[in-house]
Amino acid sequence: MTMMSVEQHHIPLVPGTGAIKLNPYRQGFEKEIEAQVQKLKELDLIEEGHGAFSFPVVLVKKKDGSWRFCVDYRKLNAVTLKDAYPLPRVDDSLDALGGSKWFTTLDMTSGYWQISMDQEARERSAFVTRSGLWQWKVLPFGLTSAPSTFERLMETTMRGQDVQTHNRATSYRPQTVKTSRTRTRSMANATFSTVRLNTWDI
Repeated sequence: MTMMSVEQHHIPLVPGTGAIKLNPYRQGFEKEIEAQVQKLKELDLIEEGHGAFSFPVVLVKKKDGSWRFCVDYRKLNAVTLKDAYPLPRVDDSLDALGGSKWFTTLDMTSGYWQISMDQEARERSAFVTRSGLWQWKVLPFGLTSAPSTFERLMETTMRGQDVQTHNRATSYRPQTVKTSRTRTRSMANATFSTVRLNTWDI
């Protein structure tokens, strides 16, 4: 899994905020939790934690019956200074579709996980399980300003392309939609986007 060094995620806190330490929830799914922790370790997405923050893990069942690994960051989000970087407006994104006939979708696998965390954010992102304290090396889901960080990365990556062909509707998710009026323009957009993503090692 590639981690971006160009864009890092930060977790600034409201002045005067102390460390938040929460115990793990009793769920009855400890084996599944530890199995997922082991997988995250093997992917080099987490490391052992040594800070004063800790948040509980929650497993959410997906439609296919598998489990989604989540961390309950509600108390952390409540005291985080929000990133003001703007997210795409739905109406502006829909307007950008006008007149387009060709659509190209670029889907980045686990897009958030390609953004690294600064050292302070790593310690503040720590989660606790029966096996110990762990902290994220990459941007996890569930943090309040994560969409803004990802949107900033995508805007930086795609800078230089005609704004009319960069539909920002889903760029803050691990997916970007390109719109074009001709096949030739669509091919050019796809080539530009692929080159830029490779250049930034995304």
